Formats: sequence, C-alpha cells, structure tokens
Amino acid sequence: MLIVGTGRGKALMDAIGVHMGALMAVEDQSFSRFDASYRVHLRNLYLGIVITSVLALLYALYFAYALVRNERQRLGNLRHVETSGLLLAQNDSNAQLRQANATLRVSEENLTVTLASIGDAVIATDAHGSITLLNPAAQALTGWSQEQALGQGIDTVFCIVNKISRLPVQGPVSRALSMGVAQALTNHTVLIAKDGREFDIADSCAPIRDAEGAVIGAVLVFRNVTEEHAVQQALHDSSALVQTIFNTVEDGILTIHAQGARLESVN
Repeated sequence: MLIVGTGRGKALMDAIGVHMGALMAVEDQSFSRFDASYRVHLRNLYLGIVITSVLALLYALYFAYALVRNERQRLGNLRHVETSGLLLAQNDSNAQLRQANATLRVSEENLTVTLASIGDAVIATDAHGSITLLNPAAQALTGWSQEQALGQGIDTVFCIVNKISRLPVQGPVSRALSMGVAQALTNHTVLIAKDGREFDIADSCAPIRDAEGAVIGAVLVFRNVTEEHAVQQALHDSSALVQTIFNTVEDGILTIHAQGARLESVN
C-alpha cells in the first residue's frame, strides 16, 4: 500500500502496464501470424480438395471414355468378324450358285442337243397341260413352231382322232396329269397337223414329278408310223390276195417249208 501510494509505486504500475501491453502486442502478433498461417493452410487444403476433385473427375471421365472406346472397339471387331463371316458365306454361296448355274446350263445344252437329235417327237407341258417345250421332230409333225406352241393347250397342238371312226381321241397328257401314271395311245390313232396333213402315230406319255412327288407336268413322246402301217397293210392285203387265189383255184396246191420239209398249207 505504501509502494502504490508513492511515486515509485506509480512507476511500477506503469512498467507493469507497459509490460502487459507488450505481452498483449506479442499475443496479438502471434494470433495474427497463427490466423494468417491458418488461412494459408485452409486455402491450401481447399486448393488440395479442389485439385483432388478435379483430378478424380478427370480420371472418372478418362475411365468412362476408355470403357466407351473399348466397347466401341469390341463392337467394331464383332461387326468386322460378322461382316467377314457374312462375306465369306456370301462368297461361298455365290460360288456354289455359279457352279449350279454352270451345271444347269450344261444340262440344258445337253438336253437341247439330245431333243434336237433324236428322231422321236417330244412335247412337254406344265401341270395345266400348257406346252412348255416342242422339239424339232414334234414341230415337223404338228406343223407348229416352238414359238407358236409355247403356252398353247396340248389339245390345240396335238390334235388326234380315231383313224376308223374319225372321232376325237382323248389325249394321253390329260390322263397322265389327272391319274399320275404313264399312258399310251390306243391303236389306229391319227395326228392331224396344223396344215391338215395326217400321220399315223404311236406314242407314250408320262407325268413329270418334283422332288416331293407332286405332278408338275407331263412329257409326251410320239413317232410317225405311217410308213410302217402302210407296209403292214400292204403285206396284209398281199396275204389276203394270195389266200383268195389259193382258195379259188381248182388244182390242188400244197406248200412245204424249205427247211425241214414241213407241210404249211393245203387248198
């Protein structure tokens, strides 16, 4: 109390005040430095978070891009493989088709040559009896060219009648198509050509079947037997004449076979 009340005490209090002010100033400076350092650390932390987030986002984008790129590449490879496979299959199919067409063309050429070369007449029809083929021999006998006959009904081109009664005869093609079995003409059948000529004919007709066995047409094969019938008729007439003479003469006549001396006839 005595110190405080004196001038010495006042000086002491002033010194304490100065010292406290210095301490407070030091504390304020320390706080300011701490605050500045904290702010720096906080800013660095924020920058680190931002940079890390940006890097993470960039990595995620790159990863997504890599996935998309790899998927596109995989799909592209698959498309390439599929396209290559399809191209190979198409090439094989085209090669087989070319081979089949070449074989078919050769077969058609062989068939054309064969039909043009054989002496028998050949007519082919579809399942409805419309003509699809007429070989040269058939054209010569019917008087119809192939161009004229194509698409015509068989009865229009192949007109036949009975030689004795002159009545129309049912064609074998219609029977073959309806019954599905081979047919043959009856005897004494005459073909009347487009120009009115007549031919004794013999023929046969068979149905054409597909791979499943269904009837899809018919093929008619016939030939001109007019000369054969004329020869047979001449022989018949000659034999009848000889037999008439043989039976009417008054003298006895014996005929003996040259080989074996067999008796053949007696009037």
